[in-house]
Amino acid sequence: MMNRKLIMYASIFLTALLLFSNSSLVKSKELSDKECREQFQKTVTKDIKSSFPELKIIDDTSRVSVKQYTHEDIDTAVRATGGKAGLYLNSVSNLYAGTFRGDPMFYVVSADPEDIDINDKYDSAYIGYFIYKKSDGTNVMLKMRPGETSWDIVKKKEEKSTITKWNCEK
Repeated sequence: MMNRKLIMYASIFLTALLLFSNSSLVKSKELSDKECREQFQKTVTKDIKSSFPELKIIDDTSRVSVKQYTHEDIDTAVRATGGKAGLYLNSVSNLYAGTFRGDPMFYVVSADPEDIDINDKYDSAYIGYFIYKKSDGTNVMLKMRPGETSWDIVKKKEEKSTITKWNCEK
């Protein structure tokens, strides 16, 4: 009789232990907030890039040099120069104002001058791409060129897309 009680209590204890450990395993499969944000941002960026074939140049680092900048990067650069670069960078920094799905990104591409239309106004081999997803799901690409005092928007394209869902499952 005593053995049966011992076996029953041991079974209850093991069952409770297994249930607790399973709930711990489920929690460990959830992504951290940082991982979730990074995953979401990658999904949003991939969707935006897929809307504009011109953006394939950003991923082709064998032909061009590409630098990626966040709003924080631009603000840091303005502070680091004591505001001297502010006039030039404000044209980019101001683009970060608004409501977006994910974080807008600014890419600067240094391409071969033969691949870029260089003229009197834009004598630089740099192209900027400011990309973002509107809160309604529309993907936006601003093609920019460095002017005398600011980055000038030379082309704006919008493509309807779906609203990217916030999904934090592995």
